[in-house]
Amino acid sequence: MTNEMLNNAFFQLNEIRQNQNLLENYRYQIGSITSKQNDRLMLNIALYNDFQLSDYPIAKFLFDQELLWRKDDTAPR
Repeated sequence: MTNEMLNNAFFQLNEIRQNQNLLENYRYQIGSITSKQNDRLMLNIALYNDFQLSDYPIAKFLFDQELLWRKDDTAPR
């Protein structure tokens, strides 16, 4: 992972902290041809490195989306 990727993940996390509606960009759509799993992973890495108690709703959303992705037998891997 490059510093640029990590910096971008921190930037995205801070944007989401200010506007949680942006989480819609990370939503998994059942049957979708793109899982957005890599985008969620990068956001999770940023959360891991800079978690705040106020981030709980973000972490829960990401966890729920991962569950949907993993339960979908048709999801791209």
